[in-house]
Amino acid sequence: MAGNSTNESQELRTGLSQLLNSEDIDMGLHMVEIDGSVLSTFVDRVIDDSVSSLSQDLFNESTVEQVVLRESKNLTGKPPSVEELLIPGVFFTVELPGDQSASSAGWVYSDKLKKLFVKLEGSCAFTVKVECDSNSPAPNWYVRAMLVFTLPEFNHIPIQRCHNHRAKDAPEDADLSMHVIRCQNGGTQYVGRDGGALFEERCAVRVTLEDNNATLALQFMCQNSCFKPAKLTGIVFTLEDTYGNVYGRRTMSLKICTNYRRDKLNEENSLRSGKTPTKTLDRSRPYKRNRTAGGTVGTSQAVIPSGKVRVKQERVSIEPCRISLTLPSPRVAKRVFEAAIGLISNAVLRADNEQDKATLMTYIQTIREERSCSLDGCSQDSEIL
Repeated sequence: MAGNSTNESQELRTGLSQLLNSEDIDMGLHMVEIDGSVLSTFVDRVIDDSVSSLSQDLFNESTVEQVVLRESKNLTGKPPSVEELLIPGVFFTVELPGDQSASSAGWVYSDKLKKLFVKLEGSCAFTVKVECDSNSPAPNWYVRAMLVFTLPEFNHIPIQRCHNHRAKDAPEDADLSMHVIRCQNGGTQYVGRDGGALFEERCAVRVTLEDNNATLALQFMCQNSCFKPAKLTGIVFTLEDTYGNVYGRRTMSLKICTNYRRDKLNEENSLRSGKTPTKTLDRSRPYKRNRTAGGTVGTSQAVIPSGKVRVKQERVSIEPCRISLTLPSPRVAKRVFEAAIGLISNAVLRADNEQDKATLMTYIQTIREERSCSLDGCSQDSEIL
């Protein structure tokens, strides 16, 4: 049977070569390989002498779905990404309610920072919509919401809920204890596992979109100060079909904290002054410390000197070292470059003299140039890692 099918395809190629140009032949045979039902339509059109309209309307009707499917992303076996993804013909939007003036809202959005601040165990409603152009398929849509670290060097590490907040869960919520994000929508699927690193293993919620839109009522059950090793996080919304193919991705920076309005103002003020935001110290509360050499713990009033908190500066040891690496994929190489830039940037902040800072900035510039040369023309959507 397989041999007969091959011979028929070869005969079809020979016959069509007298009627169509090479581009039409390639497109037609591609459709033969994709879908047997298209083959019968293709042959019928030839028999009916409708060759003139073959490449014009048959492929307009039949190839759109295949094009969209080829441009979608299957993220199985890969870490999640925070980069926004747009697929031609599919318009995916995620919005917040316009009114956030109520004091009991439990969240606030900063237009300056493009960041959402929400209180611990607070809820926030996200309006999700999908629109497709007239030529695009309209499968059953799902939206997945996942919390990730936004810094590239930590993006591959899963965010895990701390044990203190897990202990507060009711017994009936034991199966959800690892999920930071909870969804109050009916029919919500809780996917992933505790400590899962890959996209399909990460803890997330998955909701069906009825009539191509939905309002997701999300609740956040742990806060950024609990997350390790990083603190900068974002919520990633992915638009998927039944088979898990991704047709869109939207990312929103997010901070879960106790005093969300204060933290918003602090970060906006730091942005305005060009300074790195520092943790606000509560001078009215006592703190525990070791009072004796034996380790006896007592309580005393915190005494904090007046003035601004500064980054501790120190002499940076610079010992030039050149290395050559062969890495398994451009994606891994990109992460290595970004991690190196991040580490040296941190050293620049700690350097106590301008000469050391200038030297370190030279290294950063060299790494950026090397990254540009090494990754130029390489696809970073590798199947590896």
